[in-house]
Amino acid sequence: MRRAFILLGLLGILPGCASRKPGILLAGRALDDAVIKGIVQQALLADIAHQQSDSLYAPGATVIANGRVRVRPPRFAALATGGNIGVVGFKLEIIDALAWAEVAYRWISTDAKSEEFGRASFLLEHRDGRWLIKHVHSSQVLPWERPR
Repeated sequence: MRRAFILLGLLGILPGCASRKPGILLAGRALDDAVIKGIVQQALLADIAHQQSDSLYAPGATVIANGRVRVRPPRFAALATGGNIGVVGFKLEIIDALAWAEVAYRWISTDAKSEEFGRASFLLEHRDGRWLIKHVHSSQVLPWERPR
C-alpha cells in the first residue's frame, strides 16, 4: 500500500519536473513566495482591522481558530481589533497548485500594554490564475511556549 502511494506521488511529481525549465521554475517560485506571504499578511491585517477579506479566500474556505470555526473577524486566534500585527516566522512549501504555509505571528495592542502570539497553518490553492486561501487553522501560543 505504501509503495503504491510513493509510486503515485512520483508519477505526479516527475512529469512536472521534466516539463519546466529551471530558470522559469525559480523565478515563478520566488514570485509565488512573495504573493503568498502577502496574502497571509493581508488576511492578518484585515482581521485586526475587523474587515471582511473574502477576496483572499476560495469559495467554501474554512477558518478554524482555537478549535472553533470562524466565519467573520476575528478569524485568527490571539488577535483583537486594532493594534499591530507582525509575522515573526514563515515557512512555505509549494507543490503544483497547492501551497502550505506555517506562520507565527505577534499581536500588540494599540496601547502596547498587552501582546499575544499565535500560530497558523494556511492551505492555499492556485485557481483561475491566483492564490486563494482554502483552509486556515490558527491557535494561540500558550504563555509557557512564547518566545522570550
